[in-house]
Amino acid sequence: MARVAEALGLDAGAGEVTILAAIHDTAMPDTARFMPADKVAELMADLRETKTQLRELQTDIRVDAAIAGGQMPPAMRDWATALCMADPDAFEVFAAESKKKYAYLFRSPITEKHLKRLDRFDDTEEARLARQLGLDPARLRD
Repeated sequence: MARVAEALGLDAGAGEVTILAAIHDTAMPDTARFMPADKVAELMADLRETKTQLRELQTDIRVDAAIAGGQMPPAMRDWATALCMADPDAFEVFAAESKKKYAYLFRSPITEKHLKRLDRFDDTEEARLARQLGLDPARLRD
């Protein structure tokens, strides 16, 4: 019994009742320190779902920024999204090395100068046509 008492961290001369109480205390986990396994699994599933949603959101933001920056056409969205989800670093390298040859897709053909000239016109068919074509309304009169 002395060796059992020492293994439990008690004095070698501890009595049987003390040793049994120590064994009982070590056999019962402290519920303040431990969580049930099903709760831990539930928390881990929630964490995985949150991480997945965050990763998808970050991917959408990166791909949208690359498309808006002209580094790829909108038709490449699915491919870019798959690449960014699988390897975000490879996507960043691709986007950084891509020329901005598609940037014109996101620029308005109407400049400030054109807008000022358009403001002088009523909402006539001529002004609407000029806005649609991105032309100076004065050029339509020539």
